[in-house]
Amino acid sequence: HEHELGPLLREAEQGGVKILWVLVSPCAYQDTPLRDYQAMISPEKPLSKMSKPDREAAWVKILEQIKRAANP
Repeated sequence: HEHELGPLLREAEQGGVKILWVLVSPCAYQDTPLRDYQAMISPEKPLSKMSKPDREAAWVKILEQIKRAANP
């Protein structure tokens, strides 16, 4: 948190960085500042809980969102 997430969150607050996060496996993200940022896919169903076809579709959605964020 001190070395990675903290500085990233400060940059995001200043408008220098856009946070695009994906929940890979179940965790207590609700207890972190990430809860205040919209996830790229529903945190209710992390990648590790998806079937292979759903996970592949999620990766496509994630890529599309990254492209949109990079080219506003």
